[in-house]
Amino acid sequence: MEHFLWNNTEDRHKYHLASWQLVAQKKEEGGLGIPDLRSLNLALLASWIFRYHLHKNAIWVKIVDFKYNTNDPNIFCCPDLGSSPFWQGVLWAAQAAHMGIRWVVGNGKKVRFWEDQWVGNTSLAIMFWPLYVINEQHGKAISQVWDGHELMLTFRRNVSETLMSMWWELYGVIEGTILHDDEDQILWSYTSHGTYAVQSLYASFNCRGVFPVYTHAIWKLVIPPRVQFFL
Repeated sequence: MEHFLWNNTEDRHKYHLASWQLVAQKKEEGGLGIPDLRSLNLALLASWIFRYHLHKNAIWVKIVDFKYNTNDPNIFCCPDLGSSPFWQGVLWAAQAAHMGIRWVVGNGKKVRFWEDQWVGNTSLAIMFWPLYVINEQHGKAISQVWDGHELMLTFRRNVSETLMSMWWELYGVIEGTILHDDEDQILWSYTSHGTYAVQSLYASFNCRGVFPVYTHAIWKLVIPPRVQFFL
């Protein structure tokens, strides 16, 4: 390891510390490519959410269901009070992975009507926020508020003309949803095949939604690495 000796205060200003976010970003996204173990651990823990849904008949899944009441209505609503440190970590990762999970509706017993993404590109709570905040069925499964024909929602106060128009818009969004006997399934939005991949979630943490334009060209330049880092 190199040690630097500064003879005066002016020399100290020649050296700068880069933020960890910049250091941990991939080279393709403008960083130095150093893995962020915290984000990687989060992405690895999130894979247990998909293992849980793929192995419904496994003994460990039945134990988890019994101990943590994960069927009320799904694992994303599972409380972490009294759970093991490992399961608390899984639930922590579940909150991060929730943004990339899309549900395929079957019998509607596992999917929350408002909070989960099952129609459109986001949750109905976000799409129809003014209705959501005054609704009394927060956290309810689709099967509890929708029978394929009638939408059974109640509100804490009377709705205005604008909210009534939004109500009919909501009804138009979901009216094609037909419930059947198959169980609800989850898909991963960040891969083309719908199967979870650790690197796909890690990449979403890593880029923070910002994609530099010229980064690829910089790493291809035949110049000293210190110049590439500076650029």
